[in-house]
Amino acid sequence: MSWAEEDWTVGLTGRAQQKVKELQVQQERFARESRQRQLQLDTTQTALNKQNRKYEEVRGELQGLQRELQTVREEALAGVGARDRLGQELQVKQAQVCSLQGQLDASRTLTDTLTKEIKRSESCWSGVGG
Repeated sequence: MSWAEEDWTVGLTGRAQQKVKELQVQQERFARESRQRQLQLDTTQTALNKQNRKYEEVRGELQGLQRELQTVREEALAGVGARDRLGQELQVKQAQVCSLQGQLDASRTLTDTLTKEIKRSESCWSGVGG
């Protein structure tokens, strides 16, 4: 305290002056503690702001990944649907191939039978005309 600030205590009793000094010391201590707490509060607020920014950044990334995951799920479901559809189409085609193979075998058998008939008929006709 400066001399001018202490001048107002002139004329007070010794006990009163001692009490004023104690109160001034206490006030200075409170002011220091207040500045320290304000500094701690400012530091904490800065850290909180940084954490909030980090949280928002991570939250944004998470939302992007969730959208990407949903897209991948939808693509996977579409792929499963396409695979199932292609599997059914393959079964139909395989059944058609089996049917056509059966028809081909029957046609070959009929062709062989008819060829034999024609050869027999030709041999009969060659014996009749000879």
